[in-house]
Amino acid sequence: MASPADRELLTAVALRDRSAFEALCRRFGHRLYGFLLSRAPAQEAEELVQEVMRTVWTRAANYKLALAAPSTWILTIAWNNAKGIVQKDFAGGGEVTALAGRPGVFLYSRADGGIICSLNDGGVG
Repeated sequence: MASPADRELLTAVALRDRSAFEALCRRFGHRLYGFLLSRAPAQEAEELVQEVMRTVWTRAANYKLALAAPSTWILTIAWNNAKGIVQKDFAGGGEVTALAGRPGVFLYSRADGGIICSLNDGGVG
């Protein structure tokens, strides 16, 4: 269930309320960073948090409460951005490895030596 505070903040952000946006950033920043850090190196995770929050600012008016809680909407934006990193790295010569005994868990070996863990079907598309 969506938190009334989250709904109110997102509604205010849609009206371009900067203080509501700052509160939303404080509320979701650490959660987004942790989520993205499991999928990208620290520097990229930090940049992705900024991209996600920039998208929230520009697209808040498109948010529909009937479709998803604010946290779900924001984390979906983060997932889609992180998925783009996996796609880019895979296209650049990365490898996909399924973890033995862990169905649905895949490691993406990045061309730069980094590793991204994904809990999905192993697809990068």
